[in-house]
Amino acid sequence: MRWRSSATHEAVPHQIAEETKEGRLEEEEEDIEEDIEEDIGEGEEDVDEDVDEEEETEETEAESVEVENIRFNMQEYARSIEEGLDLKEQEVANIEALRVELRDTTDKWGFLQQHVAECEAELKRMQDEVLVNGEDDRLANNLMQTHKAVMMERKQLEKTSAAKAEQEEEIANLTEDLEAFDAEIEELRRMLAQEEENLAAAQAREGAARAEAKQAQAQAKAEAKRAKAEAKAEAKQRANSSRIKSASQPQLPAGQTEAPSASQVAVQAALRLQLADAYTELERTHADMRAQQLEAQRQLAAVHQQAERDHLQAAIDHLQHERQAERDHLQAERDHLQAERDHLQHERQLLHERQAQAEAAA
Repeated sequence: MRWRSSATHEAVPHQIAEETKEGRLEEEEEDIEEDIEEDIGEGEEDVDEDVDEEEETEETEAESVEVENIRFNMQEYARSIEEGLDLKEQEVANIEALRVELRDTTDKWGFLQQHVAECEAELKRMQDEVLVNGEDDRLANNLMQTHKAVMMERKQLEKTSAAKAEQEEEIANLTEDLEAFDAEIEELRRMLAQEEENLAAAQAREGAARAEAKQAQAQAKAEAKRAKAEAKAEAKQRANSSRIKSASQPQLPAGQTEAPSASQVAVQAALRLQLADAYTELERTHADMRAQQLEAQRQLAAVHQQAERDHLQAAIDHLQHERQAERDHLQAERDHLQAERDHLQHERQLLHERQAQAEAAA
């Protein structure tokens, strides 16, 4: 009885120590597994979020640059069309003004033709009178004055004829320019319609890219959850296996510890943590590289866009410069024509005065 009682009393502290050690090992294993699961889960979630944001940003940003370029082109085409319509309106007004001037010149040209014919008839009458009555000082003076008047009227008629031909040519040139304006405006409208189609297609692609990015993001999240669940299940399985293995091993005497099993678990946990950290760091590095690549693509697209804007603005400025030069040339021609008309009016007034003096002398 003493032996049994003594053995029983000696086994109780040993059993308590074993249970305490097993409980401590189980708690340590569970804590390690939970830390592994949390680190793996957080790392996978961070990587998945970075990858999802990177892919969605890449697709939508690329499409946004394309849409921005198309919208800018549409604005420039619309502005060019508006400027072309303004220039066309100015050209139409210039043509109408030239036609009014041409009508005035044509009327003056007809008047000069009639007046030259009258002066030539008067000159012939005086010449016949000299032949019939003989030449005296009065007739000779009148004949000389009339001959001068005829020569002056012929010169004015030639100048008016040249001005008339010049105005007709200018109207023909402006009419051709007007037709060119119409063709250019129609081409700009066609390009604007094409850009509208491109915008609709780009917006459709952008919507599809966003939908695809969202779908990929959802799939990535689902895959991350699945991987996390598998990792958690694997961790639980390892913990259960460790507990079963620990329970199946023979109990050691008091004072001896089961260091190899705890060391193996700690080493495995450390390796898993290092592997998870390395995987997370690798994915983050990849995400940073993709972000840098996207930024470089965005900057390159911005450079190309600015170059296109500068090229289009230079073309518009060149067109405006040409139109302004044409308008200045047309205004100079008008001023020259007005000076010719004023000179013609002055010469006509002098002619009337000479005729009046000749008639008074007669």
